[in-house]
Amino acid sequence: MGFTVTKCCIVLTLFVSTGSAYGEGETNSPILSENGVWEKTRQLYEQGLERSEALFRRNTNDTWRIVQKLYDTAKANGEDVPKDVMEWAKQDIRKIGAWEYKIIELQTSDPRAIETELNTHGRLRWQCYWIEDMKDGKRFYLRKAGRSYLRLIPAGDLFKLIPAGAES
Repeated sequence: MGFTVTKCCIVLTLFVSTGSAYGEGETNSPILSENGVWEKTRQLYEQGLERSEALFRRNTNDTWRIVQKLYDTAKANGEDVPKDVMEWAKQDIRKIGAWEYKIIELQTSDPRAIETELNTHGRLRWQCYWIEDMKDGKRFYLRKAGRSYLRLIPAGDLFKLIPAGAES
């Protein structure tokens, strides 16, 4: 998706910059021939594409440095992390797309009290997805997305970390 946006921006920039190919006071005489404009546009587009690909391309060492920084961040945040970075990465990858669940029971029918309690949990990223009536209150089923540090790294870069033949 990054390449598509970059391509569009480059082409748009080229059309804007080549749109003023007429001299001042002239209306129909382009500075470059039609083929020359398109050839220059193609060349600039290819140069921009090469720069974009180099910008988005990471080697395995770069990815490992990023993983190490994220591991250090998790550790600094007081999370319970294994001593081995690779083991931590395996655990963190499993959290991508995972949910945490919580059930709370409120023994009240006061809407303000219920709202206050749900807002408290909402600030902690819990969302209510089901409610059940109980004899003396309500039961609320909550969930929130599991926290994963590695979800910020493109999947293609994460695949570089998997040794050949280790997919199974």
